[in-house]
Amino acid sequence: MERRELERWLKWNGFAELPRRSSGHSYWRGPGGLTLSITAHDKEIRRGILQQYLRRLEAVGFDRRRLVREWGLATHAASAPKESP
Repeated sequence: MERRELERWLKWNGFAELPRRSSGHSYWRGPGGLTLSITAHDKEIRRGILQQYLRRLEAVGFDRRRLVREWGLATHAASAPKESP
């Protein structure tokens, strides 16, 4: 996922951008008082960072499956529901 896509998603879901600091990051405050720091250095956000955001968003009430679907993250085979015979 690219940084701009994530910023659009945050705006769409009720987050407000906070004033920028000299660090090169953008800061977003959303539901539940959650604040996310998005790096401006890289165009593409690494999967590990997206998973951290996912956990933090889930902790304030966002649905994990919805986030995975909207962000285009593939689920790991071990975490996928098992099919019954």
